[in-house]
Amino acid sequence: EIRKGYRKQALKWHPDKNHHQLEKATERFKRINEAFDTLYDPKKREMYDSGTVKTRKAKKLQGHGWASLADEHDDVLTKAGWKYKRMSWNAYVFFRGRIDDEDPIVDDVVDDPRVPQEKIKVFWRYMGERAYEARENLDNGPEWLSEFIAEVWKDTPSRWPGAVELKGMNDASQQEWKERRMVYNRRRQKVLIHIELHEAYLAIPDRMKKEQERLSKYGAFKKTFAPIPDF
Repeated sequence: EIRKGYRKQALKWHPDKNHHQLEKATERFKRINEAFDTLYDPKKREMYDSGTVKTRKAKKLQGHGWASLADEHDDVLTKAGWKYKRMSWNAYVFFRGRIDDEDPIVDDVVDDPRVPQEKIKVFWRYMGERAYEARENLDNGPEWLSEFIAEVWKDTPSRWPGAVELKGMNDASQQEWKERRMVYNRRRQKVLIHIELHEAYLAIPDRMKKEQERLSKYGAFKKTFAPIPDF
């Protein structure tokens, strides 16, 4: 139910789908993600229900404790994930956003107060594109999504222990694997949502033509890029 509710609200309030109320949608989408991260984590949910939510420093030990860090935080990303995060923002700045950005940050990409939240949006936008490409690449086989998540997030296990194996572990190890599974499923759900959002972007009528026309307004781009890439 939490995943269904998150998917419905995230797709409804994503900033790319609410140009007419961008500021409101950006804030709502931020709160929706924060709520999902809290409610999806049993520990955080218990603390929230009891009114004792606290921020703590995550333990950097074999993935245990990573649930307290945001999924776009540098510390949880692999080298490839870290690279994708920077590529996504560099592309956004270089291309002045996309045609579905109502008011992209152009003049001040450092001190504009919208930058932190915009970076998060752009990171997940790029994750949606990369995951879409992974899904379309049949060479990856049926495990494309788990392989993609492992490529981006450093704490993704290469295999999951079975029930008998888990039963033979001590409580600390069982808790670690439970947390890993919860974090994995949380990221999986976010990736799937952003694949849908990328598909919506690809379905924009005359998208390529509109992107070319938008960039032609900036003289430096007239002869530099053809065709305009997805990002």
